[in-house]
Amino acid sequence: MKAIKKSVGIILALLMVMSVVAGLSVSAAEIDNAEVGASYNLWLGSTQVTDANKDDILNDGGKAKFYPSTNTLLLNNPYIRGFYNNYCTIYASGINLMISGSYQMSSEGPYLEAGIHVENGTLFLNGDFAFYGSYWGIKVVNGDLSIERGTLKAQESNMGALYLDTDEQRFFHTPYFGILCEGGQLLIKDDVECVDLYSAEMYSDDQWGATVGADNIVIADSLSI
Repeated sequence: MKAIKKSVGIILALLMVMSVVAGLSVSAAEIDNAEVGASYNLWLGSTQVTDANKDDILNDGGKAKFYPSTNTLLLNNPYIRGFYNNYCTIYASGINLMISGSYQMSSEGPYLEAGIHVENGTLFLNGDFAFYGSYWGIKVVNGDLSIERGTLKAQESNMGALYLDTDEQRFFHTPYFGILCEGGQLLIKDDVECVDLYSAEMYSDDQWGATVGADNIVIADSLSI
């Protein structure tokens, strides 16, 4: 009988230890989640912006910061590594994003489809920027693009893309836009010093290309292309 009681006591003790360990594991998971905090559908290359990294997104001394209260991305010419989803350098979805400061994306490539892509939200640019992509320098879908001030280079690279014309069995280059604002308005404000837009030349008669494509373009002062 004593042996049985002793065995029961050992089992109960083990269950209590296991319960405590399980409780500690849950607490650790909760702590980890608290440290990560909220994440945002905003990516700089392969890095997603979260509450944990918003003050130094790229771990480079704060050259890229995000302020959630105003949806402002402040750039001090950071080096952005990788690409979002093998697609673009900066990506945002569902955010009315303001980008301030300076960012000179390398014109050396490698290029993917867009230098910056914003969808289902607006994009405000306030500073000196250069965005390059093989299809679009800047692509805004279902939202407006406002260029507040400063200088802007938004170029579709002359690398472009190669497609096979099966009828004539030849390759040709298809250029797109320096800026594409689809489903919204492109606004150039009157304190913009220079807007330098570019789309690569066309290589056959059945292609199209343009520097700017938008459903509605408003130029408060002047636009230099």
